[in-house]
Amino acid sequence: MAVQDVPDLWHRRLGHLRRGSMKLLQDGQGTGIPSDAITKTDCVTCLKGKQCRLPFPKSATKRSKEVLELVHSDICGPMQVASVGGARYFLSFIDDFSRK
Repeated sequence: MAVQDVPDLWHRRLGHLRRGSMKLLQDGQGTGIPSDAITKTDCVTCLKGKQCRLPFPKSATKRSKEVLELVHSDICGPMQVASVGGARYFLSFIDDFSRK
């Protein structure tokens, strides 16, 4: 195994743990983690899962002040079972002002 693969290997072994947590493990709570195991690497899986970002806040700091000022939309599908009309996707719209 190449030396450059060591950080990526440990990152994957520890369940895609962030660097700060890996450092805590290395500094006294874990054994067997080599000193070169913690470097900045770009993990494609973490980037796709947006694991490098902090979680969204529980409540919005800014809300719209009137109906239809901001509308959120999402698409879901394909569904395994088609609807009566044959659709396999659905689209939802949520008005930011009236949502709870």
